[in-house]
Amino acid sequence: MDEGQPFWAFISYSHKDTAWAAWLQRGLERYSVPWRLVGRETAAGPAPRRFRPIFRDRGDLAADPDLRRSVGQVLGRCGFLIVVCSPAAVASPWVEDEIVQFKRLHGEARILPVIVAGEPNIADHGGRVADECFPRALRHRLDAAGEIGAVSAEPVAADLRPGGDGRRGALLKLLAGMLGVGLDELIRRDSQRRVAQLTAMTAGAFVAVLAMGALTLLAVAERNEAQRRQAQAEDLVEFMLSDLPGKLEPYDRLDALDAVARKALAYYADQSGLGSDAAARRARALQLMGDLSQRRGDAAAAGRLFAEAAANTATLLARDPDNPQRIFDHAQSEYWLGELAETENQLDAAAADFALYRRLAGRLLAVDPGNERSSGEVAYADETVGSVQLLQKRPDLASANFASALAVFEVRAAGAPGVPERQFDLAQGHAWLADAKLARRDAAGALAERLRERAIYTAMLAVSPDEKRAAYSLASNREKVAAIYLAEAKPALAAAELAQARALADRLVAAGPDNADYRRLAVDIAALSKPSASRSAGR
Repeated sequence: MDEGQPFWAFISYSHKDTAWAAWLQRGLERYSVPWRLVGRETAAGPAPRRFRPIFRDRGDLAADPDLRRSVGQVLGRCGFLIVVCSPAAVASPWVEDEIVQFKRLHGEARILPVIVAGEPNIADHGGRVADECFPRALRHRLDAAGEIGAVSAEPVAADLRPGGDGRRGALLKLLAGMLGVGLDELIRRDSQRRVAQLTAMTAGAFVAVLAMGALTLLAVAERNEAQRRQAQAEDLVEFMLSDLPGKLEPYDRLDALDAVARKALAYYADQSGLGSDAAARRARALQLMGDLSQRRGDAAAAGRLFAEAAANTATLLARDPDNPQRIFDHAQSEYWLGELAETENQLDAAAADFALYRRLAGRLLAVDPGNERSSGEVAYADETVGSVQLLQKRPDLASANFASALAVFEVRAAGAPGVPERQFDLAQGHAWLADAKLARRDAAGALAERLRERAIYTAMLAVSPDEKRAAYSLASNREKVAAIYLAEAKPALAAAELAQARALADRLVAAGPDNADYRRLAVDIAALSKPSASRSAGR
């Protein structure tokens, strides 16, 4: 996130559409950006793991007697404007004013409409004006004086109406706009090449599984050989369910993931008397299909699949209660149930499922303390519980959970000081805690966490001066610290941070002039420095 903006996006909506706005905020903040896209430059700064925070409630600014001025200040430091479009929005003077202010500050490219009711563009084409869903400021460009002009803007919107994009589809359209996915031709072609390779690998895996199954049936008379080949088939299925989805996830290849899950279910459906390991793999296939159903907006199907998987993993755990793998498998079932509940705005149910997930993670750590997976699962569960608590506006509890997760990352990093990934995870843990402290209005605490995050990047660069990821993250960190200084009316300190961020970005561009991400970072830092200077002159 550019450090001049405290929020990734501002959701503009009529109070009649509050439920849709709240759902959008939760969905956008909950979405985990594919790891290959994290750090990629977007129109509003490097892509984060999650788009947090997103501003929704104007009531938070009610203490200021000049609410319009306060809203304008927030808009000036937001990356995107998401407009909840409906006839109620058309009638709202606040929505109209927020669109105009954002266009004056940032132009039109970062405005993302989403339709929840009504019809688009009918007011300007002789239709029933009362049904229009696009506010006038959205339908028309601003003129040279910064007022709503006569030139049509023809916005493209996500559609949450019945028969439209569906919840998941609309959410992904907004996220694609925020991430800028597909706009860089070179990146797109490279992604297509790698997707083709992974698709070929998937097809090979399917053929191998079928071949192994056929050989198993034909080798009944050669029991030892049949058992060996059966083990190979099981290994391939394990690869398909454990490793392959992670390789396909960054490319959103739902078709390939769906084929993986269906092939695995078909493989086990043809075999009677499944053993515990095979039954556990079948449960994982159900979880994968449930995840895909949820992404496609079919919550009912996802619920059925997750429930069936949970019933299976619960039965396996009851048979072998001290088996670490059985505990882990059932923990994943509880996670998926909680994640679906949270997506459907059933926060109490989500909190209950995540609490059980956390207890299972603790149990896993108790029975298998020497396995790094155990401590990592506890830390992940703490972050998951904390994320719901932030949505429930309980930042104190969320902060405690994030701090607990951070403590695990600190131990893991201390045990592997030479492993960059461990250090980088630790830095990200400090970033999570900084977000929680900002939610508690603890700017000083948030600043301290950002400085700890910075120290890790600095140490990584001291060991490996050519580590571009650390240099890129350090430049972004300095932007974030500058934003805190700006919010605290310390423009001189903010300017110093921006100067160092600019120097880092310039070196990155000099070392990699063909890297579009470096060039965009340098441009964004330069743009952020200009409003910083004007604020300084006005104080």
